[in-house]
Amino acid sequence: MRRRSPALSASRSGVNCEGATDTLILRNWTSIPFGSISFDQTYERYGCYSYETPHSVNNGYIQTYMGTMHYEYEVHRPSGITYGEDSVYLDKGETGTLEIQY
Repeated sequence: MRRRSPALSASRSGVNCEGATDTLILRNWTSIPFGSISFDQTYERYGCYSYETPHSVNNGYIQTYMGTMHYEYEVHRPSGITYGEDSVYLDKGETGTLEIQY
């Protein structure tokens, strides 16, 4: 029997964008069972940034590791700095959706 990997559909959108000087700093990582971190990435995006997992990729879902997907973000705008975080747990064969509107 083939094991299905978990899959995640993700979107990020600057719904409160103030312009080209906005900066999104996003860190995401996955904690898998037994306390290991399997994926850790930090990146910055500028301006009125939006992203959605393309539907051409597995109908909008990317395969990922089983475990908890953590997201932390920091947004710099002319009006100030805001912070946020979210997470989603995916078990074997599950699909999930994570939407960040900053």
